[in-house]
Amino acid sequence: GEGPRRLLVRAIGPGLARFGVENALLDPYLTLRNADGLLLAANDNWGNPDALSLDAIGDHAGAFDLEDPNSRDAGFLVDLQPGAYTIQVSGMGGTSGVALVEVFDATPSGPAAEVTLTALDSAADESGSNTALLEVNRTGDTSAPLLVRYATAGTAFNLIDYVLLSGVWTIPAGQSSAILEIVPLPDVETEPEETVTISLLPGLGYSPNGQSEATITIANVPPLLYAASLRPDAAAPSSAGYGTAILLLSASGTIASVNVSVSNLSSAPTTAYLRLGEPGQTGDYILGLPTGQVSGAVWRLDPTGPYSGEELLGALQNGLIYLGIETENFPSGEIRGHFILASGSSAFVPPPDPPEAPATPASATEASRFLTQSTFGPTPAAIEELLSMTYAEWFDAQTGIPASLHRETTQADWIAFPTNGRAMNTRPGREHRQGAWWRIAVNGQDQLRQRVAFALSEIFVVSDENATINNWQEAAAAYYDILAEEAFGNYRTLLERVSLSPVMGAYLSHLRNARGDPGTGALPDENYAREIMQLFSIGLVELQPDGTMRLDPGGLPIPTYDQATITETAKVFTGWAFATDNPANNLFRRGPVDFFNPMSLYPGFHDEGPKTIVGGVGIPAGLGGHEDLRITLDTLFNHPNTPAFISRRLIQRLVTSNPSPSYVYRVAQVFRDNGNGIRGDLGAAVRTILLDYEARATAVQENAGTGKLREPLLRATNLFRALGAVDGNDGRFNLTNPQNLLAQAALNSPTVFNFFEPDHVQTGVLAAAGLFAPEFQILTASTAVTVPNFFYNHIFSTPSGIALNTDPLLPLLDDVPALLEELSLRLNGGRLSTQTRNLISAALASLPGFTRDIDRLRTAVYLVVNSPDAAIQR
Repeated sequence: GEGPRRLLVRAIGPGLARFGVENALLDPYLTLRNADGLLLAANDNWGNPDALSLDAIGDHAGAFDLEDPNSRDAGFLVDLQPGAYTIQVSGMGGTSGVALVEVFDATPSGPAAEVTLTALDSAADESGSNTALLEVNRTGDTSAPLLVRYATAGTAFNLIDYVLLSGVWTIPAGQSSAILEIVPLPDVETEPEETVTISLLPGLGYSPNGQSEATITIANVPPLLYAASLRPDAAAPSSAGYGTAILLLSASGTIASVNVSVSNLSSAPTTAYLRLGEPGQTGDYILGLPTGQVSGAVWRLDPTGPYSGEELLGALQNGLIYLGIETENFPSGEIRGHFILASGSSAFVPPPDPPEAPATPASATEASRFLTQSTFGPTPAAIEELLSMTYAEWFDAQTGIPASLHRETTQADWIAFPTNGRAMNTRPGREHRQGAWWRIAVNGQDQLRQRVAFALSEIFVVSDENATINNWQEAAAAYYDILAEEAFGNYRTLLERVSLSPVMGAYLSHLRNARGDPGTGALPDENYAREIMQLFSIGLVELQPDGTMRLDPGGLPIPTYDQATITETAKVFTGWAFATDNPANNLFRRGPVDFFNPMSLYPGFHDEGPKTIVGGVGIPAGLGGHEDLRITLDTLFNHPNTPAFISRRLIQRLVTSNPSPSYVYRVAQVFRDNGNGIRGDLGAAVRTILLDYEARATAVQENAGTGKLREPLLRATNLFRALGAVDGNDGRFNLTNPQNLLAQAALNSPTVFNFFEPDHVQTGVLAAAGLFAPEFQILTASTAVTVPNFFYNHIFSTPSGIALNTDPLLPLLDDVPALLEELSLRLNGGRLSTQTRNLISAALASLPGFTRDIDRLRTAVYLVVNSPDAAIQR
């Protein structure tokens, strides 16, 4: 035909029962695709999301009534241009049966009635007694959230909140229903007097008393924005799937628009849904969603199951609503993410400058707090040293100390202890690398460099959970040295060294990654292409300079890249294999192993075709692998997102889980230009992070959301440094598998997403406040016991020969307040609360009289290190 047509498509299964049809399909799932196979529409249960709309259109088009809006029949309304399309019906859960497929032409015929709506000043509506509210998101390039006040003379229309999602607008009324088509609306901020025309589908009895005109007021009313980072479910630890879900909630809290972008699922999605529950648990079903990419699915917060609309709203506000996707390979769930209140804008206004930050620590408490952020834990000597200088002088002194090298220390440990009680090792093992890491973390002089290197290791993740890396622990130590050497260097250099590291190549599989082969259908591995964008540079959505989301005119985030970008970028990372002076084709897969030098390019295995990478940047054909890599890394390095993305990650690892946008902006500005025209100066960025007003001002410490849950590994290094842990009886820190109790060990993350994710949601009061709580992801019922057990073991005994030197504190037992003050300075930044001090004092006083002094002291240490005050970094 000519021109677009509106079609009502239905798959009737349960609805056939009343017609005597046997073996009716119990739960049909309906999809529509175009000639290219692109999914255009899908539905599981017709009553979700818009039974009223489909029922009204069905009546108009001559379809029989489905009667039960809660039946599992499927249906949707779709506008299509002329062309060929495919409708497919399947049974949910692999079921089969008889189904009736129907297609009705529901295109409005004949002249449509028109209601002319004029945008007036908002005050013009105040006198109307029959005013109702309608919330919409306009479509088109000028779309923006609007509040529309609709008033008619005579009978009230009883409108309620709805969201315009795809050009169809449903209005329930006391007398009738109506389907409205919305034409692109004007920009009311610049053209407040424009007339808005709404065309009505004829025959539905829209206007009470035959009215055809009304006056409305249009004003900007932004919806609340909730975001969920979709990551592998606990049931799918091997999945590399990811995505972002955005939920726009109407100001009244009664209806929301759900938008989902997913990538890299292991197999075809089978089910998508909203559920209500805690992280790690299977929650109660709330809403079914189309599988795949979702745009504008409607969630009406009506009573569902045992929950009222108010309870659903409260669950959303408290981070208890999550989106989950099940796939063929992972029917129990492949990816999921909890929604949390987010911030974003379409226009950016730079924040004002903050007050001047203190230049020197005003007290031992402030010195201890600074050292908690910038080292592996304060010591009495470090506190005393810092009190004699400014923060900037301390920073400059630290950056001048050469890096302690992990590979060198690992080799030394292996030479000294080649067997570790077992058969002779042919090369260093995990116990040697871990021993080296603990020795440097506890006793290394380059504390700031090593602390930043640890932060970088949680951003540029590799892990010896990978079998190859586990077998090459010395290589893992060499990779860690890259992070330490570049801790104050340039981000562009770091990005290239990481990209060409054979350890990273083994972990994210671009080592020996060959170009595609049209003959066999083989394609390049996409892992590194995906993660260098998602995790190492620009993230999933476009950012404002302060790290908040940049929104399109419709109030939605803007993806930074799509699957096509990943596929194109993967071609850049082809042809790289172990270092060689002779990159011959026969050595690409069989050349000598070299995990210590940067990978070499084997031109015969590199894709020399043209490539289009992030931002639409084109790489011409035939430039060669080195030039392809340079252009790609330069593009990511210079991307507008990168300064804020990396700055926020570093702030989270060093200072606070929820830096203000202003804080991120100030650090990102230094990342963009260190004052000397240099972009990507990590040393300047770290200096700004630690010396910023929000990191140093005492007034900020009491703000809600300031600080972070301390990582168990950092609490352990703090304990060892604070109490002068002595290398074990065999002369080393023999902590081979600290992750067994601490849920952490250096370079031992369970996934590329680190031990915990920067956007992890802790349900309850933190989620309700819109706060992220990354480290809470590994605070479980198990680690709540095993972490204190680790501390108990090392405080009351000497496992692996590691001994704490508590003797200098014994004289303070006669003055418990002084003892607690000293322990507070060493173990929690000097912030032990009065309540906690009183509780610990009472506990010490209640110990039996025969308790040895050393055990009283150890008890005090144990109670302080396990207090909430020591667990939270402020």
